[in-house]
Amino acid sequence: MDYIEFRINGDNFAIKKTKDFIIESTLINKFTLTDENQSNFIEGFINYKGEIINVVDISSLYGKEKMKKFDGLLFINNKQTTFALKYEGFSQIVNNTNNTIIDLNKIIQQF
Repeated sequence: MDYIEFRINGDNFAIKKTKDFIIESTLINKFTLTDENQSNFIEGFINYKGEIINVVDISSLYGKEKMKKFDGLLFINNKQTTFALKYEGFSQIVNNTNNTIIDLNKIIQQF
């Protein structure tokens, strides 16, 4: 099984690669902030490939402060919704991981 590993506020996380999600790692580190607080972790949006996509910071879901600095966005699509997840450092693909595994379905339920 393959995982995408990355950091959020200094902690290591991973997302399991499955056929249900298309995940694209980028080094995009700018987006438009929203004035309204749609949820605890939606911070703004970005126009990516002609689509307006929510940018999320899931730090609060893991008891961390919101990220002040980030290095890239992971664009995640499951055919019903697309969102961009902020991360630090560089993402990498590995066969096994000891990192905290993020359940993407639980994140989607937060929208």
